[in-house]
Amino acid sequence: MRARHLLSSMVFLGSVLLGAGGASASPVAVAEPEVTDTITVGSQPFLPLLNGNEATLYVSNDQSGTVSVIDTETNAVTATIQVGQNPIPPVLNPTGARLYVSNLGSNSVSVIDTATNQVVATIPVGSMPYAPSVNPSGTRMYVANNGSNTVSVIDTALNRVIGTVAVGAGPNTMAMNVTGTRLYVPSYTDGTISVIDTAAGAVVATIGVGANPYRPTVNLTGTRVYSANNGSNDVSVIDTATNTVIATIPVGEDPWDATLNTQGTRLYVTNSNSSSVSVIDTATNLVIATIGVGDNPYPVQVNLRGTRAYVVNQNSIGTVSVIDTATNTVISTVTVGSQPKAGALNRAGTAYYVPNFGSGTISVISLPSVPGKPARVTASAGVEAAHVRWQAPAFPGGEPIAGYRVTAFPGKRTCSTTKTSCRITGLTPGVTYTFAVVAKNAIGLGRPAISPRVTILSAYK
Repeated sequence: MRARHLLSSMVFLGSVLLGAGGASASPVAVAEPEVTDTITVGSQPFLPLLNGNEATLYVSNDQSGTVSVIDTETNAVTATIQVGQNPIPPVLNPTGARLYVSNLGSNSVSVIDTATNQVVATIPVGSMPYAPSVNPSGTRMYVANNGSNTVSVIDTALNRVIGTVAVGAGPNTMAMNVTGTRLYVPSYTDGTISVIDTAAGAVVATIGVGANPYRPTVNLTGTRVYSANNGSNDVSVIDTATNTVIATIPVGEDPWDATLNTQGTRLYVTNSNSSSVSVIDTATNLVIATIGVGDNPYPVQVNLRGTRAYVVNQNSIGTVSVIDTATNTVISTVTVGSQPKAGALNRAGTAYYVPNFGSGTISVISLPSVPGKPARVTASAGVEAAHVRWQAPAFPGGEPIAGYRVTAFPGKRTCSTTKTSCRITGLTPGVTYTFAVVAKNAIGLGRPAISPRVTILSAYK
């Protein structure tokens, strides 16, 4: 097995929503993807992880045996946590209170208290542990031991191994269904996937797939598992009800990972030796496009809206290919550091954190976002109505503006339009109103611009 680590709205003003996606980092507004900051971390950083509110980024540093903790508001390293040898990219429990790091060279898992950034336990496991999987309740953690051909079952309240499940040879990055009832363990050497019933703590099926499977993915409904098979240049599609392969899809050379979009309608497979991405329609299990990217691409990451996909190219002087998923074409290429690995994409799709394995840095890529505020908003009072006018935002967010929404306060009556003016009716005579105007594009709603106050007129008598 080739040496390789795991990759694994709006807020009301009065009551107006100001932004989408909850708390997150503060990326720089850009019209095209570009690196806007570079953060120095430890030696040989791997796939970073954002916490639930996206205020903190965790990065395992393979050579340093550390985890860097980064404040995403300032892009500053706020703590460096010593763990074991060759730490694998970390995972968080559902509450975000614990961070778990498998130490490939120490045969252990470090348990970190995220409130104090201190290691509170070190759990011995099998040989060459890969990244853990944590069940939805956070009570159990599972670790594939690549050198022992086992999976360790850990009680997270006790921080100790309570069971060991034998699987096939060379287990690597696992996938769990959303309910946590099934764990799918690929065995790279055997060409199989072991299906573990997590309640029983036992293998209930062993599914033959292609040669050298790596990091399967499960769809949100739990009905299908997709396995990219590195040695046979194909993807196995598994029906989870019967635990059988129902389709085998030829792709490019040396596929490593398969990534679903949020809707589950498209599967993106990176082909390392073909320098391409295969796009599969999951309804038909057919390749509908092959996209040329950079040299030795790492796994695809897709934004929540499914409009953009990002591919890190390890050997192309360090680049990231940005794909428009509507046209399946590369629309931008961003230069980052040396030997980049797959990064962390925030929920808003406005920031992508790329670890540069050869540079010991994180490249912060700011991505085109929602539009800026509309300009010069005015409002004219009418009879039980108001006419609101504005100018388009100076910054459209990198994608065309699709329309506007105007909300009256008080009362929250609205109108929507593709023009730069709108008439809101049904307002109360004698009441003073302000109007919030937001622009929207394919990414989402922007921030509001507020009109001066106007008092609504009464009907003529």
